Amino acid sequence: MISRIVKRDGKIVDFNLKKITDAIYKALKATNRDDYGMAKRLSGEVLLILERKYSEENIPGVEDIQDVVEYVLLENKLYETAKAYIIYRQKHKELRELRKLLDPAGIGW
Repeated sequence: MISRIVKRDGKIVDFNLKKITDAIYKALKATNRDDYGMAKRLSGEVLLILERKYSEENIPGVEDIQDVVEYVLLENKLYETAKAYIIYRQKHKELRELRKLLDPAGIGW
């Protein structure tokens, strides 16, 4: 059972399936599929894969989880939704990198 994840900053936090469901739902909505039930079903598939692949000793990171979300979307032939999710993920990566450049000490003025 997955109970913790490793955040990008290295902190270990509680696993929250709702965050995965909500991220999938946002990608579905971005592609005109306003279906929270589908998001819940897909996040359940993500959870099953994570539980097979990871353990309490081998904790998944945020990027690992996002990779599984992409995989599940593609396996379910939700290509446009997967594309929206991938683009969203890339844009946020670029924003994180820009923040590092503008605030290398992490002061957050």
